[in-house]
Amino acid sequence: MQTLTDKATLIEAARNLGRELKELPEYKTFLEAQEAFNNNKEVNKLVQTYNALVPKLQQQQQAQGKPDDTLMKQYQYLSHQLETHPEIHALMNAQKDWKKRLESVNEELSEKLDIEFATMAKPESGCC
Repeated sequence: MQTLTDKATLIEAARNLGRELKELPEYKTFLEAQEAFNNNKEVNKLVQTYNALVPKLQQQQQAQGKPDDTLMKQYQYLSHQLETHPEIHALMNAQKDWKKRLESVNEELSEKLDIEFATMAKPESGCC
């Protein structure tokens, strides 16, 4: 019987898990949605415009206490466009479903290993 005590066996077990995860429908759907998002010039321009506007809005808010009405209307318009765009919506849903599936895999691993797998694998982030 093989155990996970030697490094080669552990690496092979991790590779097998990775291969199986890549076969899950949630992963495939996520990749397709991500590809559609990345290949859509309209969506990318919309995101870039939004990302460029947000710091301007924040700077204006800090400097003047409130943002310019024109910038605020532009921000609201762009926010609405992002929230309602079908490809962005599809990507967000696919991402949510994929994350949910990974959380269930983590729960199963944690149960089988008798440790909080993902929690233990997180990088340290400060003090306590």
